[in-house]
Amino acid sequence: MLRITSLKKYDGKYDEIIEDYSRLFEKKHDYNIKKMIKNVFRDVEESKKKGYALLDDKRLVGVMVYHLDENVGVVHFFHILKKFAKPFALKKILSHFINKKIKENLPKVVTLFDIFNFGKKQINSLMLDFGFEKKKRDLFEIEVKNYEYNEIEDKKIDIRQFRFENIKEISKLAQFAFAGSLEQEVFPSGFDVKDYEEELNNAINGLYGKFLPIYSKEVYFEDELIGAIITTQDQSTLVLHQFFIVPKKWGNQYGFQMLNDLFKFVKQKGRYNKVATFVSHDNKRVKRLLKKMGFKIKLKMDIYSRLLL
Repeated sequence: MLRITSLKKYDGKYDEIIEDYSRLFEKKHDYNIKKMIKNVFRDVEESKKKGYALLDDKRLVGVMVYHLDENVGVVHFFHILKKFAKPFALKKILSHFINKKIKENLPKVVTLFDIFNFGKKQINSLMLDFGFEKKKRDLFEIEVKNYEYNEIEDKKIDIRQFRFENIKEISKLAQFAFAGSLEQEVFPSGFDVKDYEEELNNAINGLYGKFLPIYSKEVYFEDELIGAIITTQDQSTLVLHQFFIVPKKWGNQYGFQMLNDLFKFVKQKGRYNKVATFVSHDNKRVKRLLKKMGFKIKLKMDIYSRLLL
């Protein structure tokens, strides 16, 4: 008989779950995600991440890992082994999660990765029963060695080192930049600055991988802060967790100049082989910029978003 317990109470290993998920992910996307998934579990006990273990007797057959902020819930990982991937099992976990943890007052919940072992129509219908709609999220990558730095003669912006004391100001700018750029998977428009500050602190505290302050930057125009790059690490890959220019400065190629300078710095350091970032499938402006920089789409994932308006 299946039962649910918190991950804090589960003292076993996750190997079977990680192996099964990684195998299915690679079969679908031709992309090895095992290290990225292992990172999800790396700091469950020490961070804000929590979760559920679905057990068949003592065998781990399903896992959900999530974290909750004041207005946003993020499901970092969800997987049930095929033999146990039945509608009642998924409903058991989601009902527990929705009804006991977030109820109806959390405006936004989003999943970060594909959900396997259910049919397409079945999983869409099951998720819709809990108010989740299917969205798409694209992973872009570029090999650092292949990037050709562009010398810009009349560069208008100044790239400076990220400073922790500027978190509030950066968060205020992010509120407008994300709403304007349709990057809606995590934050819908209308959220407060404190929500963006909380998300920025999540990244700094390692919730999405090791934070890299040296590679994180602030962007200035005539001494006015107009953008930022927040970076994390996934093995030998540098991840652009957040990067933005405020909307009033769009159309001046500042986004290109910002990333161009960062890539020069990354190449000089020689620490990372790749740069990667996840982008909403609908964010055409940023996707055009990334393709111009030489990024390639590595995979397109189905994710699920629950938004209470």
